[in-house]
Amino acid sequence: MISMARFVSGAIPSLVTFLKRHNVDILHTNDGQIHAAWSIPAQIAGARHVWHHRADPEAFGVNYLAPVLSHHIVAVSRFAKPCKPICNVDGKFAVVHSPFDVPLKTSDRTSARSGLIQELGCREDTLLLGYFGSIVSRKRPVAFVEAVAAFKEQHPDVPVMGLLFGAPNLREPKYDGKVKQRVEELGIGDAIRLMGFRQPIEPYIHAVDALLVPAVREPFGRTLIEAMYLGTPVVATRDGGNPEAIEDGVNGILVPPDRPESFVEPIYKLRNDPKFRENIVKAAEERAYASYGVDVHVNKITDIYDRLLGGRKSDDLNSHARLSRTSLGR
Repeated sequence: MISMARFVSGAIPSLVTFLKRHNVDILHTNDGQIHAAWSIPAQIAGARHVWHHRADPEAFGVNYLAPVLSHHIVAVSRFAKPCKPICNVDGKFAVVHSPFDVPLKTSDRTSARSGLIQELGCREDTLLLGYFGSIVSRKRPVAFVEAVAAFKEQHPDVPVMGLLFGAPNLREPKYDGKVKQRVEELGIGDAIRLMGFRQPIEPYIHAVDALLVPAVREPFGRTLIEAMYLGTPVVATRDGGNPEAIEDGVNGILVPPDRPESFVEPIYKLRNDPKFRENIVKAAEERAYASYGVDVHVNKITDIYDRLLGGRKSDDLNSHARLSRTSLGR
């Protein structure tokens, strides 16, 4: 298999030619391999390069390539800012949270919940706890199972069901086996369901009573924000980008990472204190609409483009220049 380095070095002349032919002013890349492939050609062609980082702050590229080769680094959270850059990046770094389309509420919560209860075949008063994401170690699905087990142990009178929506990825294709093993060890097979990959996912986020996010080092989770839009309260670890989206006790609840038992108290409070739940849901929805809409994102990115163009405002550019702003990797 040809290495990425050999591919990039061989492709540089063609990529430079493409950028010059199309008079590209700004090249905005969004993916690790795309960053590597286009950052050097952008320099040679005289285009301004924006490196949009959506991953771990310790990633090699954003620490060793972006500080030197890119004109601006955008991260999806303060957590995702390169933590060991080869040179200072403060002058060309910005946080721009990812944009979210407002999820379509295909039904009211009562109907969505009733449909899920019917599928599961459980009691109407069952507390439904949701995990939404890939079944991989970093997202801590085993911790989700342990949180459900801890809730059952502390509140045996409350019927509860933990639902994992998602599937393993190519890096950890058999990780669901570890989840099943832990379920068996804890003896809670009656309270856990692996629901697999579902699309669309919004009706299921809407249906559960609470979304649990046990993940660590999450740059900026999507389902967390989608739950805010849909009126589903979120309990998440105080780790990664989660604290940037959640103000503890205001629009969600934060708990220590890798302590599954810490989820129990906030889950119980959300269930038993309707006013607290109502306030959390209302504040979360307001935050989502105010901070994570597409228009907010576009305005922030456009401001960066304007600065990179030396003060030439986007509205003043001719149509050809506007069209030549090429965004790659998304």
